[in-house]
Amino acid sequence: MIAAYVGVSFWMSTLRYEEFSTSNWDLGIFQQALWSSAHGHPMYEAGDWESFGSVSLLQVHPGFILYLVAPLYALAPSPYTLFALQSVVVALAAAPLYLIGRRVIGRPWPAVVLAGFYLVAAPTLVANLYDYHLESFFPLEIALLFLFWLTARYALGLIVAIITLVTLEVAPFLVVAVALYFLWPAVRDLLRALWVRLAWSVRAGHGSERPPPGPRAWRDPAAQWATLLMLVAVLSYPLLRLVEWIVLPGVLPPAPNPSYATALIPGRATELGLAFTWSFTTGLSHKLGFWFVMVASFGFLSLLAPRALLLQVPWFLFTLQANTLAYSTIGFQYTFIAVTPMAIAAILGYPRAERWLTVLYSKLIERWQRRSRGSSPSDVVGTTRPRIASVRQRQVLLAVLVVFVVLLTYQIGPLNPHNQVTSGALPGYVVQYRPAPGFANVVTEAALIPSGAPVLASSNLFPLVANDLNAYALLWVPSQPNQLPFGLDHPPTYGFFATNQMFAVPGWFLTLEHHGQYGLRAVVWVAPTGAVFLYELGYTGATDVIGPT
Repeated sequence: MIAAYVGVSFWMSTLRYEEFSTSNWDLGIFQQALWSSAHGHPMYEAGDWESFGSVSLLQVHPGFILYLVAPLYALAPSPYTLFALQSVVVALAAAPLYLIGRRVIGRPWPAVVLAGFYLVAAPTLVANLYDYHLESFFPLEIALLFLFWLTARYALGLIVAIITLVTLEVAPFLVVAVALYFLWPAVRDLLRALWVRLAWSVRAGHGSERPPPGPRAWRDPAAQWATLLMLVAVLSYPLLRLVEWIVLPGVLPPAPNPSYATALIPGRATELGLAFTWSFTTGLSHKLGFWFVMVASFGFLSLLAPRALLLQVPWFLFTLQANTLAYSTIGFQYTFIAVTPMAIAAILGYPRAERWLTVLYSKLIERWQRRSRGSSPSDVVGTTRPRIASVRQRQVLLAVLVVFVVLLTYQIGPLNPHNQVTSGALPGYVVQYRPAPGFANVVTEAALIPSGAPVLASSNLFPLVANDLNAYALLWVPSQPNQLPFGLDHPPTYGFFATNQMFAVPGWFLTLEHHGQYGLRAVVWVAPTGAVFLYELGYTGATDVIGPT
């Protein structure tokens, strides 16, 4: 099942790329960040530099886990490397989920089915298809962290927690939720002890009984390690922000072209991260609908494990108050944050579903026995029927869950042709199931740009030139980035533009092209983006027409 998921998700990710459905945000920025780290500029990427004045992706997200990805990208600097890595990392989360299921349920096949729900869930696949994101590490990290704590391997769990904390700024809140889950028995014991102590103190003057004992659960290693985990997570958030906002600006090298830069504008510190906006009324029905679909994607089993819902509390509250609906929309990378806690809760809720169905089945059998005996006293049900019924009811439960989840997944997922959105607001659905004509020709055209040459590219073409410190991307809207380091006085050597995003090409570039300072170096007339043009400063030769006209 893991191998099948990797194959399908990687195939569909490459289709999106070859249909030019990817862009600088959020594929090109990771390509350029990883490439620049191997060339003297730690995680530099032009997108945030030209838009917000950040000289490193680490100033936007403290995603130091990227340094584990950088060696792989250095070996094979291609978008396909990131697609393969993302598919494998996302799929591998099914392994610890299966092990959690084996331990909680005690039997292999229900564990296989529930881990499979994670793999087939539409929120998992759709998030996987949307370019490349650091959130893709969360499913594996959270599943491993929960597994190690569940099996009392706390030192390994702490290592996983530290890796999780340097993945993204939201990670400390997710780790705190895991710690709360395992601390809950101790918290409950403490509250009970306080209540008993309060009751004893009220009646202390009316008897000579001894004071009640204090809470014992805190002496359990699980509670002590969970307390340590929570402290580490809570302290990590301000530390990460300190490094991101204070330390890094003072130690990072300047951008590759600082002489072109205008005055730095404020960074994204006030815009990004968990900056609460307290907009509960914005799209409330949409947000609740998102969480309903998330619960339904795992057969509503998570509702049968109330304690496990603690794992969802931080992200649920954040999405509820956020004024950006992308956080609670299937089609974006943020569903990676919610999908693993939901899968764990479903696993923990499954034994209760079995018990409920067993009770229901037993009542039906009992009613059938009563009617059978009433009509014919000699008709006695065999003693083996309850055992056989128990096995059958488990099979029925799994079968019903599988059918429901698979049908729901197909109905709302990207494998349903009716859900293809070739031009819409849900990027994870923007994919067609066929190789797009013209992609290879555009790759040949991009290869005409010399390595290291200053180039300005359309956002959807930027991933083809991202392995270049002097490559800059336009936006996907008809406006320029805040501090694009090009203009009439210092134009780029190359302009690489797609017809469907010509609206974003700056007026000064069109002016220079109109006055003959740019020549059309090459053109691809047939491509998913419409015609693709490569302009070269000072070029006066013939235009190279690549592919059919």
